[in-house]
Amino acid sequence: MLYTQSEIQTIVSSFIDLINTPIPSKAGKKRVEQKEAPSPKNAYKLKGSKAQLPREAPKNSYAISLEERGDNHHEKHLQKAIIDNPFLLHTPELYAGGLYLDSLLNQLRLPFSRITDFCYLTTQERTIKITLVEIEQSAKRVFTRDVLGGKYFHKDTTDAIDQVKDWQKHLHADCHRSSLLANLSRLFVNYPLQLFLPSGDPHPLTRIELSYLLIVGNEMPNEKQQELIDNLYVNDNILFMSYPMMLAIMNRDYRQKNVLSMKARAIEV
Repeated sequence: MLYTQSEIQTIVSSFIDLINTPIPSKAGKKRVEQKEAPSPKNAYKLKGSKAQLPREAPKNSYAISLEERGDNHHEKHLQKAIIDNPFLLHTPELYAGGLYLDSLLNQLRLPFSRITDFCYLTTQERTIKITLVEIEQSAKRVFTRDVLGGKYFHKDTTDAIDQVKDWQKHLHADCHRSSLLANLSRLFVNYPLQLFLPSGDPHPLTRIELSYLLIVGNEMPNEKQQELIDNLYVNDNILFMSYPMMLAIMNRDYRQKNVLSMKARAIEV
């Protein structure tokens, strides 16, 4: 569906409210239930940002009740918000042809018993680039600093990075890469070039490229912290964004997307 500018603003405002939802500790839960904690200061209050516009009551609200403010519930709400309004997820590093089928894939099962939150494809002739996406809760810390002033990723983020590196480790094996590509063959029935053999196996001339996108936390990086992000990409091929970073890009470049779900016998839109 196509959104009006007013609808986009309402959806984004609702998503920002979800991102800013505090997740109290067990010790502080009783106190928070008695009195709602004020919204924390955040990185969205930028001059000219759409987030500053008056907020309407969104049609799709992702407010989380106090009883649901645990890690799993919060992450599931973020994922559902993106499924309902997939333009919220920025999809970087596309080839000239753009996002394949204008769609995200929801929860793609990998050949080694892991499941991605999202996945998206872009193609260039016989090359298929697959980007695996991991989203984590926005309440997780992104950066920390030691006593000497050094800049580091917080353990919340390094744990998420390690999860993506686990995907990478398994996908170094040619059998897993070929299996991943073969699992996606149904999406290329009408592709103008033959990418797959009648057996469903990849054509010998078909090339696969893999990319990884990790989204964690509610912080905007300073110059030194941006170096950590850049080095993560250069050294480990992991694209990193916090939610404020992603929405800042999305606000400048809104693009309509769909969501596909790969079922055993069908592809659901």
